[in-house]
Amino acid sequence: MKARFWATGCWCPIERTACAHVSAWIAHHTAVLRGLAPRRYLADFHNGHASQLGRRLPSSGLFDTEIATVLEGLGLPVELLDMYASLRVAHFPRYYERKEHWSLWTRQTDCVGVDRNAGETDKSWYRRCQTRLHELYLEALERATEKEERSDAGRQIADVPRDREVTDLVRDRDMFWVREGVTREICQYLNSGFPAVVRRGDHTVVIVGYLRNADFTEFPPDESESSVRAFVVADDQRGPFDFLNVHDLVREVMAGDAAVFIPLPPGLWVSGSAAEERGGLHFYEALGNLVADALSEEEKTETETVSIDQEHLDSLQESLAACQASDGSSDVSVRSYAITSSDFKRGFQSLYGDLDPKAAQIVRMAAMPKFVWVVEVMRRSLRVDGKPSVIGLVVLDATDVDERDQKVSLVRLPGLIRLETGGWQVTDSTEAIASGRYHATKPWHSDPVAVTARAKYATGR
Repeated sequence: MKARFWATGCWCPIERTACAHVSAWIAHHTAVLRGLAPRRYLADFHNGHASQLGRRLPSSGLFDTEIATVLEGLGLPVELLDMYASLRVAHFPRYYERKEHWSLWTRQTDCVGVDRNAGETDKSWYRRCQTRLHELYLEALERATEKEERSDAGRQIADVPRDREVTDLVRDRDMFWVREGVTREICQYLNSGFPAVVRRGDHTVVIVGYLRNADFTEFPPDESESSVRAFVVADDQRGPFDFLNVHDLVREVMAGDAAVFIPLPPGLWVSGSAAEERGGLHFYEALGNLVADALSEEEKTETETVSIDQEHLDSLQESLAACQASDGSSDVSVRSYAITSSDFKRGFQSLYGDLDPKAAQIVRMAAMPKFVWVVEVMRRSLRVDGKPSVIGLVVLDATDVDERDQKVSLVRLPGLIRLETGGWQVTDSTEAIASGRYHATKPWHSDPVAVTARAKYATGR
């Protein structure tokens, strides 16, 4: 293994506390250092919940509801990730999905035999395929039940090839979406600098980092290099940097033996999955409309207030072509993270100020809410080579309570930028930039003066 990973979080030196209290302290102290929560005494971790069984001190541990109550009492409301939440986000594969998603979709269409109607939307076709698969699954279970009742030589689902194909597909589909939901949400918040508290059976750990298949010398051939392989966890019994296999966590979540808590600061209301979907689709639509309007001689819509030269048009067409693969071979991926608008502006200025001063000035003067979701669209080939890979980004209001209609604060395409109010403006550069996700080594996150100022601001001193 050639593992290289970064992690966010702190190690708790406190003794005579249960693993749940240590995990809560790590999540809390990480928020304190970022100025998102005031520092609290250790006693608050014990007094912040109503004990269901036994004494508070000495504590034998916390139930799931007690963990959530403690964290919310510390000023960190919890977002809970479970199997059902993961299955609810199942969707038709989008242009930036990995090859595993497209392979699963191909298996489903081949199994159910539902053809796409002329002019039918992706969502409608997807729903019809899922409905038919559900019907086939119920029929397979009904036939198996009838055979068991007749004692038909002990024949089970596995004895009928068609039924076995359907049941295997449903099992693989559910496992894929639980893994996709859990890993995507956890990684989104890790990219934002928020660790995840995980209860595994009667033990609690904190996820502080992750490793992809590309970080290992070998990985399964049916998985892409960007698939998350393992999480880096802080375990009070094993040490600050242990490893947790993703497949083990997925099996535990599906069996109900694990729960994932994401402690978030107040005001960060929009979920990561909703922001990523909205941002990814908005980028693709804006890019397609710009190219179509630039090539059309009819009345303009997107470009009516801006003149695009050939260099900018070539860059837009190249980005659009990279997004249009529909079989999992797309060179485009999406990464999202939540951040304060001040940190986003500071990071954008640091990464892009010298390359494109006009874009940096527009971002610096833009009005934004306290928290924003930044959805970055990047080229996989550039990222693998270690080069700046972000070809566009969409900034959304993370404080919006309506996830179905999130406000878009800013859109940046190659050589173009647009604020929430106003039209497109041509900028100085079409070059890709580096990712601005949270990283402890980035100067606008790790500067000692800034860290101290944030901590004092959170405590009100």
